[in-house]
Amino acid sequence: MGHTVLGAFMISILRSHTDVSPTHVSKSFDPPNRFPGEEKDTCGRLDTDSPVLRNHFRSGHARIPTSWKHMFCHTAVQAACHSIITIYGAPIAPRINDLSGLFTRRCSHCGLELKIGPLHTLIIVAFYLACRGMPGETMFGPLAILVCLISLGADPALQVVMSVKDILESAQPEMCHHEKMTACELMEAVPQFMRDSWTEECKAGWSCILQVLRMPRHSPETEFNDDTTASDTDTDSDIEDICLVETFVMRDTCGLSYHSEWLKWPRGNPQLSLIWATIQVEILTYRRTQLGDPWISDRFSMNALRDWLEGASDTFATPLVDEGLVQPYSTCCVR
Repeated sequence: MGHTVLGAFMISILRSHTDVSPTHVSKSFDPPNRFPGEEKDTCGRLDTDSPVLRNHFRSGHARIPTSWKHMFCHTAVQAACHSIITIYGAPIAPRINDLSGLFTRRCSHCGLELKIGPLHTLIIVAFYLACRGMPGETMFGPLAILVCLISLGADPALQVVMSVKDILESAQPEMCHHEKMTACELMEAVPQFMRDSWTEECKAGWSCILQVLRMPRHSPETEFNDDTTASDTDTDSDIEDICLVETFVMRDTCGLSYHSEWLKWPRGNPQLSLIWATIQVEILTYRRTQLGDPWISDRFSMNALRDWLEGASDTFATPLVDEGLVQPYSTCCVR
């Protein structure tokens, strides 16, 4: 179908947590009226052997009813992030910045094929979670995946030729609408009137994602390139200066071979590493177990994260940080 490994994760999110039409996501689905793996969901709520599910498809229905779905929960987020780490954090891994086969469009005026990058794809998925997602959506999921991908080397500065109007199906056929855009520029191009109808939770989450894309990509000493390693001339002291283990009372160095001999992970920056550390604690320690419980614990505040990233607060004032509930972690998030 021309989809990347990462694209398969994006399909599972759209399939299980939105009511977006499969034909809008990809023209290569066969049959075109259902997502691949429609009978499955990442968080395990659907049982493929269930008589109810079998009867549903036997009755001629192509898709899971929207009423059976729920928002992009922590279980699904954890499964997606851990799978991405397993695949893209391995010594031999697919190229994380390969263009996606999802949301591919062709300019109706000049005929140019418009393919987008991995972070562009994630932003479009986040957009549909906000406007076509299930009740209670918080945007925590796409934020977690974004930070995970950037920590593994996905490049926020990657520009692709794309058309927001073609994706939103509002393009005029007599002219070209495509231009080079980064994922951040894609977010900024989403019309305000579309975002006005979102919930306050989705607006806060969208702002957090935007600010993460705007933050410096890496330390000046490193390059954000998934095809290169750290300089062969780096010394132990150089890396000690760049990649530190953060705690509330001390600093230490992480495993040096992670950056040059094995995983080739970028060294990151302190802001991003704090966000990723708190996200991991959140998805590992909290689940919504009762109806009416919040989808995010009271130890992780999206509003506090937004305020910190936008400069309205000097610190990430959330209990996970304020109460010292995060174990020591490195700026590269290796440990």
